[in-house]
Amino acid sequence: MLCIQNFIQQLASNLARAKNHGATRFCILPIFTLFSISSTPSFADGLLCNARANLAKIELPNAREILVIDNLAFIHNGNAGLHIYNVTNPSQPVLLSTHNTPGTIRDIAVNGNTAYLVGYDFGLRVVDITNLSAPRFIGSYENIDFANDIKVVDATAFITADDLLTFDLPESPTQVAEAPIAGSARDITLDGTIAYVLDYLNGILIFDLTNPNMPNLITTINLSQMSDVAAHDLKLYITGDDAELTVYDTSDPTSPYKLGSYSIPANGNAIEISDTTAYVSVPFFGVYTIDINNTSAMQSPLISTFESAGTDRDFVLVKNIGYIADGSLGLRIIDLTNPQSPTQLGWFNTPGYAYSIDVQNDRAYIADGDSGMHI
Repeated sequence: MLCIQNFIQQLASNLARAKNHGATRFCILPIFTLFSISSTPSFADGLLCNARANLAKIELPNAREILVIDNLAFIHNGNAGLHIYNVTNPSQPVLLSTHNTPGTIRDIAVNGNTAYLVGYDFGLRVVDITNLSAPRFIGSYENIDFANDIKVVDATAFITADDLLTFDLPESPTQVAEAPIAGSARDITLDGTIAYVLDYLNGILIFDLTNPNMPNLITTINLSQMSDVAAHDLKLYITGDDAELTVYDTSDPTSPYKLGSYSIPANGNAIEISDTTAYVSVPFFGVYTIDINNTSAMQSPLISTFESAGTDRDFVLVKNIGYIADGSLGLRIIDLTNPQSPTQLGWFNTPGYAYSIDVQNDRAYIADGDSGMHI
């Protein structure tokens, strides 16, 4: 009975918020929330109980993305800078420090005792976090237009912006290479010494990074309006606005070739690969489970779907459990142990807009827009 009461209370709250915003569905900004996910949820009166414990909520102005390393949570809040929390006790997260940035953060990378921040307005900033209570700004490189993504390997940073940029690190970042990109580089996926750069307008650019000071463009897979790329077992899995999951053989990166594709009802947001199965989150349709064991015969590889009316902003797979940051519908947890029959284990409708999720040690960390962080 308590589950029904919780459900009705949450539904009433959702309707009130929608009415206040003059819409039949609301879409607020993000928060950071933490949930315990170690136990199995229960069912009551035919309704799935909100059985996961919301351990903590942290009020933040615009939580967009979370990076959890050991017992530290690094949260970027758009133009509100970087916030660092100790989450050793998840029910009482402790704010260790903040670091203001001169513009909106787009991505974070942490390597050892150094954090690297990139943004449209400020380029690259390097922050010493040896003393977590007092992060120290140690260097920057501002002459970067539209920095989107950063990956750090040893003492080298690779940044996608208008071009693919390479920097020597750590203290005074020095640009050592620039590989021109014709379109709009969004993300970079590293696979050994090979980099796959997602150029939203022109396709996947494949670079050889054997010498990081001289990135060598090997070839381009001509596609358009892609949203995510995953590299697995010498294959590349791509989804985007063409409403397909497309698979390429990249065993010879100089000559990738298409193995097959599978149509999905809309552009996918995220891809997760596990052995011979691909999971694609599709906004307003849910998670599609696709057999990739025989990628040369993908006419009917669909195993199952888990339907969701949310926006599927982010999807993480951990030990056969899928976690969906589902926009205005909050957090959804699904059991994918049997790919043919995905089952919802739990649901928590966060008060904001679930943008991204990280899962560590049986805890889910959600960036929930203006509602902050939930654990």
